[in-house]
Amino acid sequence: QISGVSATGGSIRLVNPPFSPDASQDAVLAHGTGALLVTGPAGTGKSSVLRERFARLVEGGADPERVALVVGSRRARQAARDALITRLPSSLSSLHVLTFHGLGHLILRERYTGLGYAEPPDVLSAPDQFALVQDLLQGQDPAEWPAYGHLLTLRGFADQIRQFLLRAQEARLTPEEIQAKAESRGLTGWRELARFYRGYLDVMDADRVVDFAALIGRAEAAASASDAPLLDHLLVDDYHDATFAQEALVRSLRAADLVVAADPAA
Repeated sequence: QISGVSATGGSIRLVNPPFSPDASQDAVLAHGTGALLVTGPAGTGKSSVLRERFARLVEGGADPERVALVVGSRRARQAARDALITRLPSSLSSLHVLTFHGLGHLILRERYTGLGYAEPPDVLSAPDQFALVQDLLQGQDPAEWPAYGHLLTLRGFADQIRQFLLRAQEARLTPEEIQAKAESRGLTGWRELARFYRGYLDVMDADRVVDFAALIGRAEAAASASDAPLLDHLLVDDYHDATFAQEALVRSLRAADLVVAADPAA
C-alpha cells in the first residue's frame, strides 16, 4: 500500500485513511447527551467529525433507526451516505442521512396520526404547487385585489406568489401576522397577499397535501404532538443555513443528543 492505494492481483483499490481526530474533534466524538454547537470555517472538518460521530454511535450499539444526520443538500447527502456505507458494516438496511425535507418526510411517515391524518400527506412537487397557485389566482375576483388584480392571470405573478408562500412559511409567518402588519402600515397589497395565503393553506389542509415549506411545519407539529421522541441522536451539518422553520423542527424532535455544526462567518 502506497499513499492510500493498494494493488492486488492486477487491480487497484483506493483506501480511505482512517479518521484521525484532533483535540477539538475528539471532544465532539466524546460528547454525551444534551446539545452541542460545533463551529469553524469551511475546511476545518466539521462534516467529517459528524460522519465519524454517526459511525461511532452505530458501532457503539445505538439503534441506526434512531440516529439521523441532516445535511444541507442532495449532493452533501450522497457524499455522506457513500462515506458511511464504506465506513460501516454492509448489513445495515438503511441509514438516516437526510436533507431537512427528507427529515420532514421521515417524521410525517412515522407520526402523521398526530396531525389527524389517516395517512401521510402527499407532498406537492414544485410544478404542482405552481399549478395550484396559478389555478387559485385565476379563480380570484379582480375587484377584491385593488393593488394586484390586473396581474392575476400573469404567469410571472403566479411564480412570485408561489415564492412568497414558500418564504412566508420558512420564516414561520402566519397569514394573520402578515394581515396585522399590513393593517398597521396601510399596505393594501399585503392585505391581499395575506388573504390569499390563508385561502391557500385552507385548500392544502382540505386536500391533505403540503408543499415543500409546509412539509417542515407539519413535521414540526407532528413531532411536537408526540410524547415519545422519534430520534435519540440528531446531527445537523451546515446549521448556519437553517431557516426559522428548520430550527423549530430541530427543537421539536427533542433528541437527547443533539450536535449541530455551523460556520459563524457564513
